Amino acid sequence: MSYPVEWFTSEIPDLFVCASCLGVVHQPVEVQPCLHLFCKACIEDWTRVDSTCPKCRKPITANALEEPATNLLRLLNQFKIKCPDCTRQTEHSEFQRHRELCRTETTPCDEGCGLPLLHSEKAGHNCLGKSKEKIGQLEAKVRELELELETQREIRENLERDVEERNEDIRKKDAEIEELRNALSSENSQANELRLKLLKVKDTVSSQFESASAAVTTAVGDFTETLARISSERSVGPLNPKNVYEHWTLRFTLTKENLRDRNFPSRKSGDWEFNLRMSHHLFLCVSYHGPVNPNDAYSMSYDVTVNAMKWLAPFTYRQSEYFDQARKANHSFLLYRDSLSAINDEYNDNEEFSFDINILSISRTSVRSGMEERAGVLNASFASVADLKKNDGLFSDPLFLHGGKKGRVIVRRRAQSLGVFLQVLQDPAEEGWSCRLKLSVTLHRRPGTGEALTKTGTATFNAESILGGWPAFLPWEDLTDASHGWLCNGALSLTASLEMLD
Repeated sequence: MSYPVEWFTSEIPDLFVCASCLGVVHQPVEVQPCLHLFCKACIEDWTRVDSTCPKCRKPITANALEEPATNLLRLLNQFKIKCPDCTRQTEHSEFQRHRELCRTETTPCDEGCGLPLLHSEKAGHNCLGKSKEKIGQLEAKVRELELELETQREIRENLERDVEERNEDIRKKDAEIEELRNALSSENSQANELRLKLLKVKDTVSSQFESASAAVTTAVGDFTETLARISSERSVGPLNPKNVYEHWTLRFTLTKENLRDRNFPSRKSGDWEFNLRMSHHLFLCVSYHGPVNPNDAYSMSYDVTVNAMKWLAPFTYRQSEYFDQARKANHSFLLYRDSLSAINDEYNDNEEFSFDINILSISRTSVRSGMEERAGVLNASFASVADLKKNDGLFSDPLFLHGGKKGRVIVRRRAQSLGVFLQVLQDPAEEGWSCRLKLSVTLHRRPGTGEALTKTGTATFNAESILGGWPAFLPWEDLTDASHGWLCNGALSLTASLEMLD
């Protein structure tokens, strides 16, 4: 848009006045051929309805609008304009930018109120009215803050009441605690009196127990002499008092050559003979060659300690065997096939390893009636389980199954757990046997410490595979934790049910 001539600080030549809008030309162009200057927008609007120059009325060439000479533009841009709003003087070339800034620029009121005003607002500004408006705004803000202050005061009073109520509750609780403390002190005094009375009773009972123990010891001695006399009278071979109540130890020392050639030494003590036999695994065969009456049966309990330090630290199995007139020989497990392979790998030909057979007892027992069962139950109690070292094992009494097979349950300490297994054996000389069994094992707890743990499985046994079960039946830490109740006076109690499926 063009600017009025009266805004300029000096007289404007007629050359630069647009004959259409009568203002100083804005974005000037020359028309041909008369060379008069017009605002670009003005002449474009004019030529749409007329083809003559608005100033001289001479015909103009269509579409012949050209930019004026540079010296004319320079002269036009040097004219100064006084801003009608802020009265600042600016050159024509800068006035457009100044106007854009001037419309948004604010300056403090110089009439006394100091409020920031746009230049266009100063003419109609009323200091008193604006001050009243500002005061009204401030008063409204004050009222708002007073309401907020009153609200906060009420909140504080409520909190103070809550704190006082809680303090009162605390004082009451402190009084109750003091009463309970006094009552507890009284109970402790009574408990101490009862403890002293119990100690007196304990001393009395201990004295009585020592007397009773001495009497029992005397009775056991008399019974031992009587049993020895009866055994001698009934001619039961080596079952004299020494064999029954004292133990002896046998040692088998082997090399890899013995394993390779299956050439093993034998040991004999009285009417008892001990041999090693090997098929897929290594077995200990115990035979009784003495006289046996039809109503006689004997139980042998023994430990086997494996000493093969280059393979594993020594470990021990505890087993028992049953002998009667029909079963005068038994074989029991010593080492599995993979254990023998490990010893072969670790030992040189001339290096020795050994088995110590520690006979703990041989005692008379009742004759068993069922020797060919297809199913049965083993109730076993294993003493001193917590004392087992890694790889030690305890064997239950044997259960004699159909077809000359013998089954027993083994508990064995693993690295971090208790393993429970079923072992099924048959005469090592028989290679083609096989049977499939269902096994259910239940570990019992002390009353009041939790439920029993039962696991059930099925396995096939043969001359090569004689073991089945659970290597991690129970974590060792749980087993030995007294609060879990698995051990009663150090003994672990279990029930195993066996059933032949073929």
